[in-house]
Amino acid sequence: MNYPGTSNRPITVDFLTPSYRIVGKVLVTRTGLFGVMTDTNNSVIDVHDAQLARLHIPNKLANRFPIAQVVKNQVVAACAGRRDDLGPLAAITYNNPVNQFPMHITTPDYEIEGVIEWNGRFDFAALMGKGSSEYIPIFKAVISAVLNPAVRIESPAVLVNRHFIDLVAQITETKPEET
Repeated sequence: MNYPGTSNRPITVDFLTPSYRIVGKVLVTRTGLFGVMTDTNNSVIDVHDAQLARLHIPNKLANRFPIAQVVKNQVVAACAGRRDDLGPLAAITYNNPVNQFPMHITTPDYEIEGVIEWNGRFDFAALMGKGSSEYIPIFKAVISAVLNPAVRIESPAVLVNRHFIDLVAQITETKPEET
């Protein structure tokens, strides 16, 4: 995976699809994971040293591959090990004042709790609109599988595919009382 003369560097990424968790290394340039995920010239991502686990049996390794190709539009979430691994997108918020909105997000297969950073008031329509990216950055995220809560992933930075999102709700300070 060493490519002399290139600016590629490997980062570790957890890819969550509707049925699998794929963990491996992805080569990124200065645009980071966000650049790889939004590259319109490629519909797949090469994952090196890929380890594959089925969601319904999360503690058992299903297979291991030197290189696996993951179809981008089937990726529900891509979890990075560091915020900086997302690329310049993560650095933008250091210079611009943004608001942090704790959110609960659901997809058909996962529940995600984390922070969405947004300038001004949070605007769900703008977030989900056609002009925005296919992937929404979520920070300080905790992801759990709906049908198997034993699948729990904590990540400082996640890209969530907006086409899989069912619900986005702002988390308030007080939770409703159980009846």
